Amino acid sequence: MLIIMIREFIAVCNYLEKSNAKQIKGYLIIERSELEKLLDKNKYLTALEKLKHWKAMNWIDADDKQTTKKVCIDGQRKRCVKLCISVYKAMKELMERAKEG
Repeated sequence: MLIIMIREFIAVCNYLEKSNAKQIKGYLIIERSELEKLLDKNKYLTALEKLKHWKAMNWIDADDKQTTKKVCIDGQRKRCVKLCISVYKAMKELMERAKEG
């Protein structure tokens, strides 16, 4: 299941990069409702369960007892999901190497 989660995290981050999502201090930013729509396409866990696992593995930055963090976007503070770009890049590189070998 971990490999499935890694692939999904990479796919979400790829999508966000291609759609020119906001990036703030090393994180891709997305509203939770929008992310949940993406995560609900693969039904192996609920979107909330996936986010809790992602948080536990430090793939996302979130406040205590939350899966979101307040960020300032266009002068307004909003609760969003912050996906770690360095984790995404490392996973992507390792998955590409695994395909080669």
